[in-house]
Amino acid sequence: MRISHRSRLVYFSIPKTGSESVRALLDPVSDERTVTFPEVDERTPFHSHMRPCDVRRVFCEKGWDFDAYFKIATVRNPWARLASLYKMMCRNRGDQWQGAFSDWIQTLDPTGRSTSHMPEKWYAHGTMSMINFLSDPEGQLLADQVFRVEDQSEALYETVATHVGEDVTEQGLAHTNKADHPYDWQKMYSPQDRGKVAELYADDIERFGYAFENQV
Repeated sequence: MRISHRSRLVYFSIPKTGSESVRALLDPVSDERTVTFPEVDERTPFHSHMRPCDVRRVFCEKGWDFDAYFKIATVRNPWARLASLYKMMCRNRGDQWQGAFSDWIQTLDPTGRSTSHMPEKWYAHGTMSMINFLSDPEGQLLADQVFRVEDQSEALYETVATHVGEDVTEQGLAHTNKADHPYDWQKMYSPQDRGKVAELYADDIERFGYAFENQV
């Protein structure tokens, strides 16, 4: 995530939604240091993939007006996002997970309740549905504007530039954290796995207009 007090802008970083590119874009105007979840303390309370409801709580504790900030997020095709997360999990937690992609799909919990205790928040928040990630306990979406990474980036760039200034964002959005070995995520899915994701993440698919055939 990124927070700019001078620009009154907050970017919420959902894992595996092109967030590193947006974070890099906003680095020049970021006023709060973000750390990994295990490093969070009173002086650095913000971590990279922090949910909006948790950010709001910290803002309240500090006496900052959460509603006065323009809040944005990026989302991604759920099937592509989960395939990317699985690849990352195998790299980072290969000692803990040796199962096949199909087996892993059966363990997913889009509510986040079964993973909320996990220290690896990139994983816990990565398996949570994007709607759940962005919403408060009452179901209210806490992002003012949400951008699909599959769409052209001009709208996101123009929105950011409006708030922080074109001189800061003149480098544009660069795609960072690309996979070292490109892969076809659609080929990872069996018909059963495809249907399971459609069932589990139906809220994301309907809200953001996704289909399995969407590419990214």
